[in-house]
Amino acid sequence: MRRGVFLITVLLTIGVGLLLTLSLSTSASGSKAREAKGKPSTQKPAGAQGTVTVAITPTGRSQTQIDVALRAVNAHPTAKKYLQARRIRQLDFELLEPQPYFPREQYRVTYYDYTHNRPVLVVGTFGDSKLMTVTTGTVQPLPSPEEFDAAVEVIKNDPKLGPALIAGKLRPYRPMPPLASESVLAERTLHVGLFGGDAGTPNQIVAVNMIRNTVSAYKSGAPPTALAAPAVCGVPDANQATTGRGTAGQAVITVTQGGQTIWEMLVIRPSASSGTRGSGVELRDVKYRGKSVFKRAHVPILNVHYDLDACGPYRDWQWQEGMFLADGADIAAGIRMCATAPQTIMEAESDTGNFRGVAVYKKPVNDELLLVSEMEAGWYRYVSRWEFTTDGVIRARFGFDGIDNSCVCNAHHHNAYWRFDFDPGAAGRSRFTEYDTFAFNTPILTEAKRYRDYVRNRHWSIENIVSGELVNFLPGHDDGVADLYARGDAWFLRYRGTELDDGHNSTGSNTEADLDLFVNGESLDGQDVVMWYSGHFDHVDGVHINHLGARIVGPDIIVARW
Repeated sequence: MRRGVFLITVLLTIGVGLLLTLSLSTSASGSKAREAKGKPSTQKPAGAQGTVTVAITPTGRSQTQIDVALRAVNAHPTAKKYLQARRIRQLDFELLEPQPYFPREQYRVTYYDYTHNRPVLVVGTFGDSKLMTVTTGTVQPLPSPEEFDAAVEVIKNDPKLGPALIAGKLRPYRPMPPLASESVLAERTLHVGLFGGDAGTPNQIVAVNMIRNTVSAYKSGAPPTALAAPAVCGVPDANQATTGRGTAGQAVITVTQGGQTIWEMLVIRPSASSGTRGSGVELRDVKYRGKSVFKRAHVPILNVHYDLDACGPYRDWQWQEGMFLADGADIAAGIRMCATAPQTIMEAESDTGNFRGVAVYKKPVNDELLLVSEMEAGWYRYVSRWEFTTDGVIRARFGFDGIDNSCVCNAHHHNAYWRFDFDPGAAGRSRFTEYDTFAFNTPILTEAKRYRDYVRNRHWSIENIVSGELVNFLPGHDDGVADLYARGDAWFLRYRGTELDDGHNSTGSNTEADLDLFVNGESLDGQDVVMWYSGHFDHVDGVHINHLGARIVGPDIIVARW
């Protein structure tokens, strides 16, 4: 009996030893996988050698073509009936789903008819002036830079505020929200911020009625969803010009090394970007070593909410380009090749600049390609940034800042939502996989929403299940986890041409991202797939409270098997 117990004990000891050995081996493998960022088997072409060069080729609609289209609108019999009002202003020109190689591209022009207090929308087709429709809008459109300047001129004629503004005792700034009302039933009224800095000229936001050319003040000094107090946070407003929506500017950028093409992509400046409210620096047809990575990548949704509703919440826009420092040569409209590193408000800590559009820069240390632009939405400043390495890494980044105002002194939270139309290798063959703890993975076979899990180091991959190309998607360390307002961190969807954004076009209502509406159980197994990804930035009293004080968020997309 004792001998039997002894044998059992020996066998159990050997068994436990084997299990421990296996566990240690697995743990070591897990550590190696963690060091390799959890990438599945990596197979890339041999790296190219030689000098890295960047070529920029202008493409798409030119400003001349846009001007021809505008003349066609003004000459069209139906449009004339709506545009012959005594007081009317063009607010923007939007390329509808801009396809530079499609000759019958459509456009939409937005006007405001002050005589009849109504927005007028004209949809036309390049090359065919007969294909044109005219309707009146159902919501108040965002002001153009020129309309804001016109509102400032109205204030100069106001007997109370005009003399101080003309004398320079008041400085105008673009506030939030930009409109007093978004209802088409209300008279067109813009908000203008006036910063004085002393008791005689206090900081305030006034309402400028563009129908009656009158100015009215709020009892509290600001509209209900904003603040205008003596205390402000942010860098001084440079009050420089911005770019209106629809300004021409896109180019094909090609990166080569030793005669081999490493990267090729279509780059669209923010003012010409797609989406209900624009989408920052937009990329299309991105290829690595001749194979597709994604069809399109951009940021169609951007919002911000405040603790205790101190201000906002706001749905921002991503088409109004602001000035930043970029020295170099303009190769295409709004596309500048820089000789030195460009500096946005985040690097320069200044709101001044000498360029609006997309700055292109090749870093001399590591030959990485940088694309960057700065945008404005009221007092906010946003930075849309993309970086590309020669070994197949894409860094998608979005930065947050602002000029001096009272709202941002309060704790608030920005959310940027990227949309990636992934086509690794080719469209229609992709599948998502979710990785937790680098040892466990699960395919995402139907549409779903996910949250980041930094404890498990959660990340994802997108694989072409036919030809084998695979891309890893790694969340940034500073991207945070969604709160109730942000609603989610990642959405995995089947491609639908009607789901380029959630369609919300209001600054002050329905500001949350309604991406959950797209999750309806469609198959993602070997399909044309889209991934939405949100980065969250917390900002308190001018202090950036993200990891290591970062002001920028975003994921890394890594070509892992090619």
